[in-house]
Amino acid sequence: MEDVKNSNVKEFELNGKKYKLINPGVRWLLKHTDQCTNKNGQVSNEKYMDGLIENCVSPKLTIDEFETTADLQEVASLIEDFHGKRTKKD
Repeated sequence: MEDVKNSNVKEFELNGKKYKLINPGVRWLLKHTDQCTNKNGQVSNEKYMDGLIENCVSPKLTIDEFETTADLQEVASLIEDFHGKRTKKD
């Protein structure tokens, strides 16, 4: 997979349909992560994934459209890579 941190646009395909990643901004990503984290520092996976998919993918996509959790995790990872939140491991 290509280094998405340096791309302005990232496209992916899911179930035969093409999607683009969009950037809602650094502040949004930070707020979203904070809003999905409970007082013990644990992230609510459903809430976090819902927000990522809903706000960072065009055309709109929902969690219910994924056939497997592996597909969902792969798209979430693409989003995080796109925003530079995750670093690729060699």
